[in-house]
Amino acid sequence: TGDVFVPLQDEQFFSQVRFDEELGTITWSNGADFAPEFLYELGKEVEEKRA
Repeated sequence: TGDVFVPLQDEQFFSQVRFDEELGTITWSNGADFAPEFLYELGKEVEEKRA
């Protein structure tokens, strides 16, 4: 599974990320993706800024 993530080290390839509605996560054309649960665990709380 690690080999599929090697191309993500290239900034141009990485920038081609897409959101897959069916999977509910981000994906790339080579089949690389991240489980939504993994992304949730990495998430950080942010304060809502009011104008």
